[in-house]
Amino acid sequence: MRLFGRRGWLARGKGLRRLGGGLARSWVEMLRGLGQGFLDLLGAEWEQLKAELAVSAKRLGLGVGLLAAAGMLCFWLLGTLVYFAIQLLAIWLALWAAAGLVALALLVVIAVVALVGLHTLKRIENPIETVGRRWDDHLDWWEARLVREDLTAAGAADEAGGTDDGDDGDGEEAR
Repeated sequence: MRLFGRRGWLARGKGLRRLGGGLARSWVEMLRGLGQGFLDLLGAEWEQLKAELAVSAKRLGLGVGLLAAAGMLCFWLLGTLVYFAIQLLAIWLALWAAAGLVALALLVVIAVVALVGLHTLKRIENPIETVGRRWDDHLDWWEARLVREDLTAAGAADEAGGTDDGDDGDGEEAR
């Protein structure tokens, strides 16, 4: 019986059916599943990245809004507050001392609002760092999964093969 060649047993397809055509089909299905799984994983990663970037954008908006609020307070209320406070303090102090105290108080309020806004902006993660972090997490996950599968496969092969390397799992070799 010829196995190879144009008229051989394997060339006509009988060999694959008899020698595990189901195995060949399962490999094809596994490869298709792997491709689909990879596409699903990329889609999920993309959605997660969009969600994280949306959170960063919201924080950016909040920080910029707080800084804008601090600027508006400085511009719109400055004249009114200065005039009122100076006139009030001028009752007990000299006019120049009253103006100095009001200016100092306004400086403190502006500094607090600006520091809160800057603190909010510092909490924003750089989009490049977000992508890098997600990529590293992704690679760590794949590495851990492949190592776990390798260890599982190696453990199954050792149990099936009955090989004894002298290691019973307690850290010491058997004598």
